[in-house]
Amino acid sequence: MKFKPITPNPHDVAFLRKKMMELIRRLYADYRNELKPLILKMNKENREEATERMEEAQKAFAKDSVQYLTAFEAAMQLHVLKIAIVRACQANQIPGAINTDGEWLIPEDAVYDYGVKIGKIDPEKSLMERFNDRLNKLNKKYEDLMQSYENMAEEFTERMFKDAKRKFIKQFGKEMKVDVLKQLAERGLKEAFEAEVQRNVALIKTIPSKYFEKIQEMVIASSLGQQKFEGGLTQAIQDLTHTTRNRAKLIARDQSAKAVSTFTQMRYENLGCRKYIWRNARDRRVAGNPNGLYPDPDPKSKYHGNHWDREGKVYEWNNPPPDGNPGMPINCRCYAEPIFDIEEEI
Repeated sequence: MKFKPITPNPHDVAFLRKKMMELIRRLYADYRNELKPLILKMNKENREEATERMEEAQKAFAKDSVQYLTAFEAAMQLHVLKIAIVRACQANQIPGAINTDGEWLIPEDAVYDYGVKIGKIDPEKSLMERFNDRLNKLNKKYEDLMQSYENMAEEFTERMFKDAKRKFIKQFGKEMKVDVLKQLAERGLKEAFEAEVQRNVALIKTIPSKYFEKIQEMVIASSLGQQKFEGGLTQAIQDLTHTTRNRAKLIARDQSAKAVSTFTQMRYENLGCRKYIWRNARDRRVAGNPNGLYPDPDPKSKYHGNHWDREGKVYEWNNPPPDGNPGMPINCRCYAEPIFDIEEEI
């Protein structure tokens, strides 16, 4: 019989990618609202050590200085509601606040003084201490938030599991009875499903922890003068966010392929298949294609070898190439064409 590739459902991949992009947007919003005001203030203090303090009028128009915060930014920095800040401005409780086109702008120093006055800022703490305190709160917030993403990871894996099973049954539907498939092909799949869920959960959890950890490293390095970032620290953190977004997209694609590959391999092996023919996508993105985008990969790489040269070659499931069976290497779109005589094996 002719075997069709069992590959991830694009809709399921899009589901995970959408959820991951929501997480990245949330991370960046928390950085912008919670951490950025303190980072800018630290940078301002460092600049003031090397230059004379600008006149207040000049400072308001200086491109790279931090003079005013919006009412929303001030509220986030003080952990109060925006409406409370607006009312404080209207009551002249925050010196220097101005109303511009309906938006309150507040001198940053006045925000600090007001925060001390209402007990939201501890004047004994340095900016770095306040930054670390806020970072710790964010880390705790995302530890709690990860429960919802654990549920999402389970839903995603279940989608991949059911889609791979449906395609597998369709593949063999004319050759075997469904009840035989249930008895043979599904052995051990429950444990494999649970393992895939845990793998996805573990990867998703690393995204916020690594993101905030990297921001902390960058801020410390900048504050100590150990590293200067091209375009400035805030631009470097924007670049970090972009890199994190790309990593999240990679996880969505890669984990989809790995899950389907794992489930399909176990089903084939349960039916007696021990070998397969390696099949690749036969396009410019296949690693090793001499006319493609990645013409010279290391064939012995444990991450992604030469998949162009493997086309049509026979491998054993329990003795794969260095980077694993089809679908297991990073971003692999290859698939396994099983070798076995169904009538003899069953």
